[in-house]
Amino acid sequence: MDMNNQPGVDIPEPEIGRGNGRILKTSSGLGYNINHIIGAGIFITPSNVWRLAQSPGSALMLWIFGGFVSLLGSMIYVELGTRFPDGSGEQKYLEETFNINKIAHIFSFVMITIILPGAIIADTYACSKYLLYAIKGNYGNEDIYFGIDYIELRFVTIALLLIITGYNMFSNRLAIRINQTFAIIKILILLTISIIGLVWLKDNSSRDHWKGIFNHTPPSYNNTLLNNNNTLLDKAHERSVSEQIGSYGNAMINVLFSYEGWNDLNYLTEELDSPARSLKLSAIFSVIITFILYLLTNVAFITVVDPTEAISSEDIIAISFGRTIFGEPGRIIILILILISAFGCVGSMVFMGSRAIAYAAKYNFIPGISQRLYYWGATPKYALLLQFVYCAVLILLAPVGTSFFPFFSDMSQYLAMVFYGVSAICLLVIKRKLTNAEYHHFKVHKYFIGLYLLCTCCIIVAPFFPIPSKNYESYMPFVISWVAIFIGASIWYLRDYKNVFRFCYL
Repeated sequence: MDMNNQPGVDIPEPEIGRGNGRILKTSSGLGYNINHIIGAGIFITPSNVWRLAQSPGSALMLWIFGGFVSLLGSMIYVELGTRFPDGSGEQKYLEETFNINKIAHIFSFVMITIILPGAIIADTYACSKYLLYAIKGNYGNEDIYFGIDYIELRFVTIALLLIITGYNMFSNRLAIRINQTFAIIKILILLTISIIGLVWLKDNSSRDHWKGIFNHTPPSYNNTLLNNNNTLLDKAHERSVSEQIGSYGNAMINVLFSYEGWNDLNYLTEELDSPARSLKLSAIFSVIITFILYLLTNVAFITVVDPTEAISSEDIIAISFGRTIFGEPGRIIILILILISAFGCVGSMVFMGSRAIAYAAKYNFIPGISQRLYYWGATPKYALLLQFVYCAVLILLAPVGTSFFPFFSDMSQYLAMVFYGVSAICLLVIKRKLTNAEYHHFKVHKYFIGLYLLCTCCIIVAPFFPIPSKNYESYMPFVISWVAIFIGASIWYLRDYKNVFRFCYL
């Protein structure tokens, strides 16, 4: 029996008939992962995680748990990527595991229409929002259709996305250099914040912030606080068990979005000079590096920012951190750091997303233009252009009153977790099918896979538990996620039915 015809067995390196060949080295791959992971999330989400967890200590535990879950996920994806080095992410794994193209096509639909655009829009929006905040000194009012703030925000968001798409269309090598530069800058930024936090630990008043860090931190004014997710936090309200589960579930989605990006190289295996080596080192070490940086950054936030101010302020914790250290100039400094992090993150997502679209086009995902999307020369310009146009349309159509970042980031991350769980199941199935296969690369023990599946299932279910809220808007990203899966399944079943009907008619 020819072992190379079996899925998940070591196979010859595929020939590259498109693009510039294997242009990504291990260091480049590590940079791509880090640049994607360290986006706007580490600056924006700590505030909401703290509010949902109700204490800095509980929030810190969630960041540690999020790093652990991400590390397990990265290990699973390393084995999947080395077993299938000629594919592009989850679509390949689903194809090879179940031999049913419909399942893989459902993922392609969700990936291209929700997961990637949602993440791209969330970080591009954060970049434009804080750019305008730095220039104008206030957030403005986004709730008036075609008001000046409404127009400005959408125009700047689309303009920034166009710039990023432009340099990715111009040259792959330029995009890689820009990506590497942003990755290094971001590491230095978080290291600086971490060092400042450790230095401030010498101050007695700062050390006081660590006393009773697992005690609930109430808002400092009135009885309630309505955050960006419309989550009502009442200092007199004792949460029920179901509300605690819902709050922790929503907080974990926030945390995991900030860790998102560790599997970027699984979509770029055809451009890696050594897929097995690059995947193993880049994926795992990117999670370890960002975990350490995130842990130290949150320690710095807890040390420097007064807990009550962190809960009550309209500004995010990162801005309160900057203002506490440097006064008003500190606000501008943090805004610039958010711009750098978000801009670089979007650049890595745009690069990776175009490859995911091109691979889906290989299987005629979009009839009529799939050939142009899949076969590309120096850069996948048609895939990049399609991605830009679709994201721009979503930005323009997003209704007022929607907080872009939490809405799109929650929707993107929730769906990603669903398919990460499915991918873990794929690996279990492959291991069961090919116990004697000649596979000699990275292997994950089935107990770790089972543990990851358990964590993923809890995270997927928890956000549907109630949280203290005025309305049902907090559930919308998760409901839309399942609707998208249903639509994707319906489209491909209807296409197959149409083809069968046409064949019978002829």
